[in-house]
Amino acid sequence: MGDGTRVDDIANNEQELEKKATELCGYEVVLDANWTVGTDLEELDPSICAVLIKIHGLAGAVRVYSSPMQNVVTGPKRGRGYVISVIKSSQTCNLFGTPSVRYFRRRPSQSSNVFDEPGPELVGQLDSASQSEG
Repeated sequence: MGDGTRVDDIANNEQELEKKATELCGYEVVLDANWTVGTDLEELDPSICAVLIKIHGLAGAVRVYSSPMQNVVTGPKRGRGYVISVIKSSQTCNLFGTPSVRYFRRRPSQSSNVFDEPGPELVGQLDSASQSEG
């Protein structure tokens, strides 16, 4: 069983955490602003591609069903530390107990700008404008 990647040295630096998670995931990610306390037997949303786990948080576990399976156990008696676990698109992740976590999500693409192509309402305006010119 793997246990993720230790990030104790950068745990308080959001930019470095995002950089490390980007390296681990293979694409740019964004770290959610706040810590979340998980719910027992919660399955994480597919939009979450990695999890920052506080090992010394509340008692619980974060399990990524991968090969090898990642299982990070948390709790006040587990020692201090932070771990990033990556969740690939073909994998699922469950929380057990009440672990303290922050989620990484894929950074929205800059190329998916809403101004790249006109929406249907603008297309109609453009069509009528070009007809009045001709």
